[in-house]
Amino acid sequence: MGSQVEQRRGVFGGTFAVPTLLFFSFWMFGTLVTMQFGVVLTAASDLVGNSAPPGLILFAYTLPSVLVRAFVPYIKFPSISEIFSFVSLGRASNLTSGGTGAADSGEISREINYAARLTVCATSSFIGLQLLAWADNVGVRMLGIALASLSSNLGDMSFYQLATRYPSMIGCSFGGYAAGSGAAGLLGSFIYTLLTSSFGVTPSAVLSGIGLIPTIMLLTYFSVLPSSKVVREATVISGKDMDRPPVQGTSKGEIIGGLRLGDKIRMVRPMVIGYMTPLAILMFLENITTQGILPTILFHLPFSKKFTSYAGALMSIFKSLRDFYPVFFTVYQSAVFFGRTSITLFRLPGGNSGSSAAYWALCLIEVGLFLSLLNQSWSMAEPRFANTANGNPDANVLFHPFVVVVLIFTMGLCGGLGMSNTYWRVSKKPLPVSVWQAFDKASSKSFCQKERTIDTQEDGISTPLDSEEDENSYFVPRPRLRKLVSSRTYPRGSQEALLQDRADSPRSSSTSLREPSEADVRPQEEETAVREFLISTIALPDTLSYAVGK
Repeated sequence: MGSQVEQRRGVFGGTFAVPTLLFFSFWMFGTLVTMQFGVVLTAASDLVGNSAPPGLILFAYTLPSVLVRAFVPYIKFPSISEIFSFVSLGRASNLTSGGTGAADSGEISREINYAARLTVCATSSFIGLQLLAWADNVGVRMLGIALASLSSNLGDMSFYQLATRYPSMIGCSFGGYAAGSGAAGLLGSFIYTLLTSSFGVTPSAVLSGIGLIPTIMLLTYFSVLPSSKVVREATVISGKDMDRPPVQGTSKGEIIGGLRLGDKIRMVRPMVIGYMTPLAILMFLENITTQGILPTILFHLPFSKKFTSYAGALMSIFKSLRDFYPVFFTVYQSAVFFGRTSITLFRLPGGNSGSSAAYWALCLIEVGLFLSLLNQSWSMAEPRFANTANGNPDANVLFHPFVVVVLIFTMGLCGGLGMSNTYWRVSKKPLPVSVWQAFDKASSKSFCQKERTIDTQEDGISTPLDSEEDENSYFVPRPRLRKLVSSRTYPRGSQEALLQDRADSPRSSSTSLREPSEADVRPQEEETAVREFLISTIALPDTLSYAVGK
């Protein structure tokens, strides 16, 4: 045993290198996926120019994002794992080669094929960026924008889901992705502006080069990302319980994929008020502010007497009217970066208790900031040049430019905190009890249908389950099903007592199970699958708010 431990330590140069590899891999994922998003939107305006209205560009980018967020989590796609069977060839040597690709490590392997998803992302991104960069036809360029949007949104959803596959080091996987996606907003705009302005590279050449980014993403996934099995063993070797010990179950097949659409929707409903709605409000207000209000906040140049005490510092930052929006937007992106990265240092309160008060408080702050910046824009609309003769064109302006910068930074910080902490709650913290109720009921119903089919086939009869059958009867047809359901919702020590109580009770056939709680022992595969599914669904209101805000 000692030699095995030392061998595994030697692979990574030390046990603590596994968390470092995990954090670095997800940081790369977040940076590469989100940076592509910023570059495409910036370059699309330069390349398409006046040949297409801005609304058409936004529509071409928004429609695929809404479709991906709305349908991919709920649709069961045909299995194409055979196409990527070569991925599993090196799994046997995963522990000794620094293996990769957590999705195919044997856990819940039928739920999501990450190798297939990421290959689709890389292919659509490369084709889309080449079409946008080199095609002359406006329709073809719109298709390129749509393919790039498909890649960005499918990749973003997939990496959030992939982060849940590491419950023993969820802080490294999720924290790395949040930090990377926050940094990408600044990095993407900076790289594009630097190459096109300072080095004279054409926008088409920049976009064509960005098309190589998905290749780096795939190399990171297959060659750097440690498998979930390696992460679990590293946690055991290090002697640190970074999460509760996993309770292994026997199911390695489809846990969520086999459920009906209605059952999946019932699992998502409890997430709407406390998770989806606050995030949608935050993103809606920020999109309206950054796209509709910030471009209208233009101070008179040279600065009036109202700001003479800071005239030197202001003129060094704002040299022309065209400098205001880029500076404001850069401040906003910087705040988003700090907000998302903060998840590695601290989290908002209420996660363990299931309270959403902190997230609604962020929404109230955002509303106040939105109204303040709206009034600032309104105050600058007419009187900006009205009092020029008196030498005070900004007499009625509400806030100083530096105050506007503080307001914008606070808004971006709230948005970054809200987004990162919302995803963190889904991936780590206790979920609403009604989620587990819906899941247990749906999975028991599915199991009952399989049992009924097997029994009727054994008798030579194939009879579908009666759709009007009472829902409570799903829990009682036979002892095998009752044992399965009670083992799923009760601690192991109380199972025998529970079965005895039900057997003695004349109403045992009609009574429902007690409400499951996070304290109950669940198989790790089951809990990971539920979180993996839910984390892919909470971004839909955010995406819709983005589309409406645009």
